[in-house]
Amino acid sequence: MIVGPCAAFSLLVVVVAPWIGSTGVTWHHVLAGISPDREIFVVARLPRTLFAAIAGGALAMAGVLFQALLRNSLADPFTLGVSAGSDWKRRFGGFPGFLSPHSRERLSPYFSCFSSREPATHYRHSPCFWQALR
Repeated sequence: MIVGPCAAFSLLVVVVAPWIGSTGVTWHHVLAGISPDREIFVVARLPRTLFAAIAGGALAMAGVLFQALLRNSLADPFTLGVSAGSDWKRRFGGFPGFLSPHSRERLSPYFSCFSSREPATHYRHSPCFWQALR
């Protein structure tokens, strides 16, 4: 009873959202391929809108799975510690480029030699590698 109107509203938002923005885009110019309207719509707005809809649907599905598996209609990410685990991963783990700013400052001497344009085989000859080991 409620799913149909919610799905229709979501579809309406996905269809209308790419047309709204700081720069006016007309559908005549987009369909005719007139620049820059087509590039703004196809390159910037449409992919972001579709990705946002997919990400929102995935988060909604994860919430429904939590509630179904725990048989608790009030289940949330804090129930199993998922929020704490994701926060820990965001702060301390993963690829150095995705670390939090505080971790990046502490670990920058260790990873700065990998950001150079030199081949990977020469990273030990870089001065930053030896300074990080001191």
